[in-house]
Formats: sequence, C-alpha cells, structure tokens
Amino acid sequence: GPLRRLRRPPLAPYEADLVRLVQTTSDLMLAELQAALQRRCGISAELSTIHNAFGWNGLRHKESP
Repeated sequence: GPLRRLRRPPLAPYEADLVRLVQTTSDLMLAELQAALQRRCGISAELSTIHNAFGWNGLRHKESP
C-alpha cells in the first residue's frame, strides 16, 4: 500500500506548555488538563488529542480521581 505521511501532532506547537503544565500540576486528569490548556494557552483540544500528546512526550497523567 501507499506510504503514510507522518503528520505533525496537533499540540506540537504547545509541547513546552503541555510539559510545563504536567510537571507543575501532575495530579490533573485529562479533562482538567483540557480546561487548563484552554485557560493558559487559549487552545481547545479534544481529550483524545491531549491523551495522544502524552505518547509522543513520554508524559503521564492521572488516570482516576
């Protein structure tokens, strides 16, 4: 089949912000991270997009309350 082109992750421009946010508030769940990204960076991202960003950054987030 045809080769797939690699796309730049949607949150790549905000990678430093995401890393900083997780390092300073590591107890946030994805929905809370979503709200914090909206407040601090003015971006709106789906939970799945934020979750996927953890894979390419090697970050971890809180799984449950």
